[in-house]
Amino acid sequence: MTSVTGKRPATPCQHRAAGFSLLELMVVIVIIGLLSGIAVLSLPGGDDDSELQDFGEKTLAYLRLAADEAVLTGRTIGLRWEVGQGVFMARSADGWEPLSEGRLSRPLPIPEAIHLSLQVLGSVVELGSAQTPQLFFLNDGQVSAFDLLLQDGRGGELELNESLSFDVEEP
Repeated sequence: MTSVTGKRPATPCQHRAAGFSLLELMVVIVIIGLLSGIAVLSLPGGDDDSELQDFGEKTLAYLRLAADEAVLTGRTIGLRWEVGQGVFMARSADGWEPLSEGRLSRPLPIPEAIHLSLQVLGSVVELGSAQTPQLFFLNDGQVSAFDLLLQDGRGGELELNESLSFDVEEP
């Protein structure tokens, strides 16, 4: 039996229901589950070492910025660690003055959970003990010799030095 158009009408077994099969839906759900699992695992964790690591990386970035700033501007930059913050300073005809412009003009706050221990040329320096900087970044790219130990309450440690890098020590 043929129709007016010349095509044969479809039989019931030739009709396929529109939509997805159960197998297709299960494959898609498994793929979504795998991707969401990878996304969750790649998010930063809420562990206690993250504050120490974040502050260490931020401090290192500021130290590198100060070294670059000293070379680019042709002036000596200093860092004075006070209780609770680090202040970047520049040498002028009137002595050391806090920077008034640029990214280094903002103090570098020290989180309460982080303890700093500074050694310059092998001698321990008390934070906030001087009105002049404890660390120097010279306009020829040199950095004063120092070791800055960052510690948290759990025994985690980061040590920064004049090479402007740090070593991680596990508790």
